[in-house]
Amino acid sequence: PNSVMVTEGDLAKDYKEVARIYTVGGPKDKEEAFSLMRRRLSEFGADAVIKVRKKKNMNYEGIVVLFD
Repeated sequence: PNSVMVTEGDLAKDYKEVARIYTVGGPKDKEEAFSLMRRRLSEFGADAVIKVRKKKNMNYEGIVVLFD
């Protein structure tokens, strides 16, 4: 899981957007949301989640990417 990068910003390197990810159940904070995303995406071989943001319903969403 530690190999999956999670950021609120964009990346300077080339990547391909492959999916969106959403948390469910309103994580207690950003760190918990990032950890949940990291763990889940490490199972699928994703490289990063970018542009993560908190939604009105207290869940988080981000864009799953693979590096070129």
